[in-house]
Amino acid sequence: MPSSMCCNVALGLGLLVHLADGAASVARGGSSSFSAGSAALAACLPSAPNKISLAKMSSHQRLRGKEAAFLSAGTAEGAAASTQMLDSISAEILALQEELDDSHLACEADKRVAEKKISMLTNSNSQVAQDVGSLEAKIAYSSGQLQPTTEKIQNLRDEIQKMRTYCEKEGKALNKTDGPQLIRVMKATRLETQCRGSVRTMNDQLLEKVGHLGKVQVALTQVVAMKTQYQQQMKEADQHMNRLMKALEEKNRDCKEGSEQFQREMCGLVEMRQAIYWKFVNQDPNTVLEDCKVSDWTAGQCSKSCMDSTHAEPGTMTLTRTTLVNNGEYGAACPALARNVKCNEGVLCKVDCQMAEWSGWAKCSRKCAGGEQYRTRSVVRPAEAGGAVCGVTAESQQCNVGRCQPSCTLGEWSPWGPCSKRCKWKGKAAGHASRKRPVLMETKPGSCKEEDTRELQKCNQQRCPTSSEALKCTQPQDVLMVLDGSDKVKSDDGSAFDSAKGFLSQLVQHSSFSGDGSLLRYALMLFGASRPQVLAPMTGDKNAVLEALQSASFQGGWSNVAEAMSTAVQVSQLATSGERPLRRETLLLVTGNKLRKSVATATAARRLRAVGVRIIVLQVGEIDDPVVQGDESVCQMASAPCADNWLRVESWEKLSEQEDLGYYLSTICPLSGA
Repeated sequence: MPSSMCCNVALGLGLLVHLADGAASVARGGSSSFSAGSAALAACLPSAPNKISLAKMSSHQRLRGKEAAFLSAGTAEGAAASTQMLDSISAEILALQEELDDSHLACEADKRVAEKKISMLTNSNSQVAQDVGSLEAKIAYSSGQLQPTTEKIQNLRDEIQKMRTYCEKEGKALNKTDGPQLIRVMKATRLETQCRGSVRTMNDQLLEKVGHLGKVQVALTQVVAMKTQYQQQMKEADQHMNRLMKALEEKNRDCKEGSEQFQREMCGLVEMRQAIYWKFVNQDPNTVLEDCKVSDWTAGQCSKSCMDSTHAEPGTMTLTRTTLVNNGEYGAACPALARNVKCNEGVLCKVDCQMAEWSGWAKCSRKCAGGEQYRTRSVVRPAEAGGAVCGVTAESQQCNVGRCQPSCTLGEWSPWGPCSKRCKWKGKAAGHASRKRPVLMETKPGSCKEEDTRELQKCNQQRCPTSSEALKCTQPQDVLMVLDGSDKVKSDDGSAFDSAKGFLSQLVQHSSFSGDGSLLRYALMLFGASRPQVLAPMTGDKNAVLEALQSASFQGGWSNVAEAMSTAVQVSQLATSGERPLRRETLLLVTGNKLRKSVATATAARRLRAVGVRIIVLQVGEIDDPVVQGDESVCQMASAPCADNWLRVESWEKLSEQEDLGYYLSTICPLSGA
């Protein structure tokens, strides 16, 4: 046997004894298995060739040019540098061991993530498969109902046709029979009643069956659509799992090749280091350099079980391991025993599908006798990572299943109401009286037109007397005067506001008061910069009302008509103590505001009109179009007809002229019952 071969066999036996001792010490300590790097290091078997050619070793580049010292080991300088060379090689072995551990750790993490994703998809598909099974049962049940229901509908139609044929035949037979006319009429009437009743009953049954068939068809359509959606989701999940498993196989193959490459380089360094040690430090073949070996990583608790796709930050966890074999002299030191790593990276949290609210139901396809209508909703956020799938995005239902009836049924006309004017003022139109009739039934909102529920007729067309004294307000009535004191009534000399006060004073002066409130009662409210002020509550005291008008002062600021009208509602309620009296109630708004469209103003005005308060708007300003069309924003406030209750004047000076006072009196104070 060659001496070199004997030497290698002895070294191999010595190394096996050494590894067996190390394994026994690990077993006694009860520790876990080696880490990937330590296991690869333990598998390396050093040898002692007489001459080592670094040029044939793949790891020679890791020595960073120090191979020259090894090649000159025959010299004194080479021998002196041998121990430094051993430390350098051990450092490289430690670096390789850590790189292999990191690579193994990354591969295991990717493997766990892929397996977790596959498991989540498998569980999700299993649940969806159960849902599909439930849907298939519903489809079978609905399909089973279609044929019998269709047959019943056809049978009913046949029965109705037979009944009509029978009735027609019997009617013709009665006309041909002889006998008293009275007897034939009675028999014909009885036959007609019988036939009508039978056909009506069968028609009701037919309508019910048709409605039921429509519901079954709608339900079947929706269930089939949901089943198709679930099956598509399962198909996409299967495709995703196949991609994941293929990627996992490729990753495992790459990791295996990388580990083998690391091990080859590590074993080359171990063989070189041992040869240097035996040649220059200790020639005893039983002495093998001992490297530190550590256990596999033990993972702590991950801070996150999954990643939120909105804030895609993975969790973190701490890895720890223990030293199984301590390193000897010149051996590689121990790698780090603890580290923090990311975890559950790429594992998305389950996200259930989020859907928008259903839209309103679309217009019914038929006005009566059973139609169909649809509604839809959109997907706000699709399901992710095996979350609950989205439901259907469209559904339908039966509508207007009742028999066709007249679209609008109206009640009897009410008596004509009072006239809006006492008489016809020169150059102005006559007044109008109105009456209404209630809506008893309408098949859908809007079937009954407003013009069909209300009628107007001209009234009090006689000419008014020229004297305002003859037009004094004498009939019982409550008048709430709402005066605008804002910048809309502003003038340099204050004459505009004084004209408005003067006009209202003339109105009060031309009214009859009884003191106890049995005739005219007035209230005064002022609005402007501050909140609306009630200067005089509803009272029959003429002097109190005039004093309140005298004390009213210009406010300035914004013309808040909406707030004034809301306050007027409260004043009206207080004036009547919660009960509507059997007398007129009139609100007179005097303003310079252009009265643009306002929801708040229109709402307050509607509340007043609903309890019987007549609203007259006296608007001061330029009149662009003297004709009232009825669709202006002011007409949302004034009582109907708008042309009678929207009084317009060009200027505040014009308002104070005495010659037109009779026109305003004839409108504000019509005779009761006229």
